Amino acid sequence: MRTALVALTVLLTACSASNVNLRGPSSSAYAPINDSGVTGEISYCNGGAKSVRDARRNDAYEKMYKQCGGAYEIVKEEDQPPAFCAAERRIWFKCKVDQKPAQ
Repeated sequence: MRTALVALTVLLTACSASNVNLRGPSSSAYAPINDSGVTGEISYCNGGAKSVRDARRNDAYEKMYKQCGGAYEIVKEEDQPPAFCAAERRIWFKCKVDQKPAQ
């Protein structure tokens, strides 16, 4: 029973994106014009079966959407040195200007 519970916990944890970090616009009067929106980054494990990778990516999309309160755009994405899994993927995103980030 305990083994099944541990396996289920690992499976559920493995299917989610993590590390959603948001940054608001700079308050500096000297900030560049492209620093006017809310930006963030998210990462997820990009290893395993395609269906599992797709589920993790979809979870990342959902979390970015919720954090931005709607529309967002992907600014950059790349593979990262693995931290907790064999292949980590990181996405940098920017909330659309007319959207308010989630509280």
